[in-house]
Amino acid sequence: MSGDTAAPRRVGLFGGSFDPPHLAHRALGDLALSHLGLDELRWLPAGQPWQKAARVLAARAHRLAMLQLLLAGEPRFVIDERELDRAGPTYTIDTVREYAAEHPGTELLLVIGQDQYGRFDTWREWRELLERVTLAVAGRDGNSPAAPRRWQPSHTASSRCRCRPCRFRPPRRAQPRRKVSGSMPWSDRRWRAILRTTVCIRKA
Repeated sequence: MSGDTAAPRRVGLFGGSFDPPHLAHRALGDLALSHLGLDELRWLPAGQPWQKAARVLAARAHRLAMLQLLLAGEPRFVIDERELDRAGPTYTIDTVREYAAEHPGTELLLVIGQDQYGRFDTWREWRELLERVTLAVAGRDGNSPAAPRRWQPSHTASSRCRCRPCRFRPPRRAQPRRKVSGSMPWSDRRWRAILRTTVCIRKA
């Protein structure tokens, strides 16, 4: 009888207002699955994003409906509504603590963009987050992700980081404009522009 133990599940967490979700979100999700070896990527629409306290978001039902359309066809994508259900401002550390308690032993990877990474040291309990998750950072315009300027070298752990540049290619045919439950239509031109991004996945 083999003494080998099963490898821990690798689960990605991808949060945001998703107002609206667009093809760049989907493309980044696909890259995260393929480059990070994820068993699952959980999409976490925010209830009350603390960074956007003054912004009025589209109705919960509309954002969920748009996400469902965007993520159709990939069974490893899961929409997690816990942040929509939570009262008060949405903080990632609360979600990570909850999920880790529900699924002990799971390896968690937090998928974020360069804008979020550049302000990561303003996040609530960000040091604890670095202990609990692996960061997967999407760079912009072909550039490697840049850590917050105020970080010390020990925070970036640059010797353990790997960058993989991956270029998004616009689809041959533009997707049709569509409307979901009275929400604003998505623009074909905007989709094509967004897909000209170059992304790097960085593991810290």
